[in-house]
Amino acid sequence: MILGNLKGKKVLLLGVSYRSNVGDTRYTPVEPFYNYLLKDGAKVLLHDPYVRFWEELELEVDESLDKVFDSALDIVAITTAHEEYDNSEYLINLLMNKDRLFILDTVGLFSNLQIQRLRKKHKIRVVGRGDIN
Repeated sequence: MILGNLKGKKVLLLGVSYRSNVGDTRYTPVEPFYNYLLKDGAKVLLHDPYVRFWEELELEVDESLDKVFDSALDIVAITTAHEEYDNSEYLINLLMNKDRLFILDTVGLFSNLQIQRLRKKHKIRVVGRGDIN
């Protein structure tokens, strides 16, 4: 897989709901990805502005971007296209203030300009974008 060896890696998932701008986690496509990360030994942090508790997995979900970015991170995956993440200069600045990260955009959130800026410091992959290497 694109993420490599995950044992001991700290992974932040931005968004756990099944679609943008809602707080519903039933049948979310994030769940199998979360389970995959755990199975491969990653420590997973969760953020979602609409979800405080992921009922299906009985997990607390952080509501503070500042708090989750205060942790040491190896991978940040954008897994739900919430408007709080979309075109967010605040999110870009939080990412740019971290040490080198692997950023996985699974929802095509970032613009070409944002990708160029992030690439100056981080490795980034965007699912479904063949023009991003």
